[in-house]
Amino acid sequence: MSEDSVEVDKNLYEVLTNYGLDAAIKFAEERNTQDLIKKGTELTQDIKEFIVKASFQEVKTLTITLRKISLPESLTKLFEFTTKKDAVRFAEKELVIDHKEFVELIMNAEHFGFYHARKHKEFIPEHLQSFDPSPIGKRDPESGKLSKEGKKAFSKISSIFKQRRQLNVHWFYFAFEWHCFFFDYSDLMSGHWAAGDHIHYISYLWGIPGDQVWNGFDSRDYSPAKAHIRYTHDYRQR
Repeated sequence: MSEDSVEVDKNLYEVLTNYGLDAAIKFAEERNTQDLIKKGTELTQDIKEFIVKASFQEVKTLTITLRKISLPESLTKLFEFTTKKDAVRFAEKELVIDHKEFVELIMNAEHFGFYHARKHKEFIPEHLQSFDPSPIGKRDPESGKLSKEGKKAFSKISSIFKQRRQLNVHWFYFAFEWHCFFFDYSDLMSGHWAAGDHIHYISYLWGIPGDQVWNGFDSRDYSPAKAHIRYTHDYRQR
């Protein structure tokens, strides 16, 4: 994207895209403070608080502009809803996210107005955690077939693949607003949702404390109420 396509302070744009949200907010605050000092404005506590709020809003406006330029309209729209009902209806009935678009959001999250955090968890049932793979290749010296120990080890590793849960969580947040996308590989491969491969979505509109949701994903069986979003990808081909 060319900075000429963004009709805002180019210096602020460059700070944001090169150094991130924190640097952009600090830059806006310092610039706005200096502008008022040059005008002879007395920096009372109220004025200082106004500068902080105005700078925050300026950066937010810029990131929303960049979001609309670089992300699909449908994905941008998801972040603009103000009620859970509307967000769920749109996510499940209209929205389709392509994995390339999702990667763009992840890789450039701060350009689009969000800090990004992630969790990648693998949960393996306790009875399958102590596993010795060495017998897998053992064969009967007479028949050349897989030995009894080899078959047992092979069966156990097969059970691990079937029963484990590999969870991926992507968290986007800014001030009080947060959006969470999460999935495990069964969501992308098994087609157990009627509409096919999908990822899950939940946000601050659900009225659940963000830290409760974030920390909940440390448990294998945690499954908050969520919306399903159709997801297109090439994992099956891989």
